[in-house]
Amino acid sequence: MRLLILNAVVGFIVLTMLPAGVYANPMGGSENSVDRPGGDFHQFNAGNVSICSTSCATDPNCKTYTYATATGICWMKNTVPKRKNSNCCVSGAKVMGAQEINADRPGGNIKPGFPAVTSSQCEGFCKSDLKCRSYTWVKPGVQANSGMCWLKNKRPGKAANLCCISGIRLRDPVRITVPSNNLKLKK
Repeated sequence: MRLLILNAVVGFIVLTMLPAGVYANPMGGSENSVDRPGGDFHQFNAGNVSICSTSCATDPNCKTYTYATATGICWMKNTVPKRKNSNCCVSGAKVMGAQEINADRPGGNIKPGFPAVTSSQCEGFCKSDLKCRSYTWVKPGVQANSGMCWLKNKRPGKAANLCCISGIRLRDPVRITVPSNNLKLKK
């Protein structure tokens, strides 16, 4: 238990010290005032939501998490339970799968490849493009002097290839809508 907490804290510190775009962050945005009851495989006192989110991001078994704001307990989940509105919690879900080292996903390109410094930057482009279902980052020197990012509108089969790092989108990001209050202005 202590080792898991220590790993989460060290992982959080390392991730926050790296420049943006150097590491992959498979998580979607935080879901404030949302509980995802069920699917728990591990719980621990995280102390804050960032440690809870980072713990889920770095655990291959974790698909979602719920952080209880009153107690500081992080509930890691190996399923994707339905969202339930609740002021008790902040939740989050993985959007991207693990990076596939030395793997190409040929075909399904949304547009021609474009420069990307790292595979994590390419993953970030895929994560922010709602049409993207997978990506392949071609290492520098193979197609161009820089790395090249290819976003795909499907999940082509994975092929072993030393040229590339690929990945897939697990699910679409959650779209949160704010209900209108239908108030009319007085004249």
